[in-house]
Amino acid sequence: MSVVADKSYYRNCTGVDRYDRIAVSLHYPFMNYGWWLAGGMLALGGACSNGEIAGAGSTGDAAQDPPGSEASTSASSSTSVSSGPVTSSDGSSSTDAPAESSGGSSSSAADTDTDTTGSTGDDESGTTTGTPVVCGDGVPDTDGVCLVEDAVFAVSGGPVALATGDVDGDGIVDAVVANRDDDSVAVLHGDGAGGLTEAVVTPLGLDAEPVALATGLVSEDGILDVLVANHGHATISLLHGGAKGFTIDTISTGGAPSDVAIVDLDGAYGLDFAVVNAEDDTLTTWISQPSGTHLLADVNDGGPIPVVDNFVFGNVAAPSAFDVVFAGDLVVGASPGGGDGSIEETVIVVANVPSPVTSLGGADVDGDGELDVIVATEDALVVLIGDGNPGTAEFEDELLGVHEDVVDAVFADVTGEGNLDAVAVSRGDQQLIVYPGKGDGTFDAEVSLPVGSGASGVTTADLDGDGSAEVLVCDAVDGTLTVFRADP
Repeated sequence: MSVVADKSYYRNCTGVDRYDRIAVSLHYPFMNYGWWLAGGMLALGGACSNGEIAGAGSTGDAAQDPPGSEASTSASSSTSVSSGPVTSSDGSSSTDAPAESSGGSSSSAADTDTDTTGSTGDDESGTTTGTPVVCGDGVPDTDGVCLVEDAVFAVSGGPVALATGDVDGDGIVDAVVANRDDDSVAVLHGDGAGGLTEAVVTPLGLDAEPVALATGLVSEDGILDVLVANHGHATISLLHGGAKGFTIDTISTGGAPSDVAIVDLDGAYGLDFAVVNAEDDTLTTWISQPSGTHLLADVNDGGPIPVVDNFVFGNVAAPSAFDVVFAGDLVVGASPGGGDGSIEETVIVVANVPSPVTSLGGADVDGDGELDVIVATEDALVVLIGDGNPGTAEFEDELLGVHEDVVDAVFADVTGEGNLDAVAVSRGDQQLIVYPGKGDGTFDAEVSLPVGSGASGVTTADLDGDGSAEVLVCDAVDGTLTVFRADP
């Protein structure tokens, strides 16, 4: 981001945390380098009203369990590639899936489903305390992570980001993928039983190079739209969803956009959206108007943000407005929102990270009403936990683990315990990584599953409507979308 990330993504991918990647509208041709480096202890101003947080690409949120001293590995059991629908092995079906996927899962830890389609392996050795979860293979799993590889779908064109949501208005969650190599967006429609159909491709134009996307209700027809960052065209595409496919609006942005988000920045007329331009280090926002159009928000003075590529929106210090957290090289900074779609010039350095940032995601993982941020970097996964103190932009940083080339990360409940977990993909380690959350801003030992060497994005969604989140991973080299199913 995931930001939706990011991340949707994407990035990303949408659907899970309201801090992740739901697009927002902002602009950032301000913030000079001096503010960036020296503003570390400045306080964000603003009145307090609600504690919600929103982001770009993937969208998600929630709480957690006790620590483990040893990482356990779940062996995946399915390697088949499918270009058509796959039905979950339990045959469950739902037609009332939420329009935007949620990482908050309500499946019971005591569920003893005996489905044997997937195996979690016999070497699960998490040492966390608490009630063991009995996974589908009948083996008690004390770390509470019961993910198995369920299905692999063909997605040609170099998928680099993904998001989820009901983009055709049928009440079932779909998967949306940005294909950089063939300049397109592909939709794999959900069947309500956990399966996805063959990818339906929408071209964006030669050399568009889409790199990030987000989903949200930008138009007023009640069907989710898709916002795409076209790195090659210096444009964003707003794809209006519908039963017959997309209609497309294209907006020029300049500066090689690298991340997008959809969110309500001003509390009026519906959702707004935002884009960050990596080439000229600017963040711009478009504000929804009563007529259904969007206007570019006023640009603040002060100069560009150094090396900004990713961002996420949420309540950092002013609960009445969405603030923005963004990453520039080895620094994570924040700026307060004005509540009208604008962003203040003040830049607060909130963390230094060990290596260049590749993706940001966010959610309130400890329930204090303040945005917490998950940071994917080139050699580590880091979380920043907000201090919960209105009026300040301070975070406690925690290194979750050293991993090579972490390309995307989100907060989502994939353990079904009601707490948000840290979920990431490491391309260098070729792993899907889950750090089970404990609900207080801390996390248990990692659990990992194998993924391909071209893993490029991750998000979550409840594809079968059973209240348990599936994890989706795209691979730009293999041209695949893999679904990992919770198998409690």
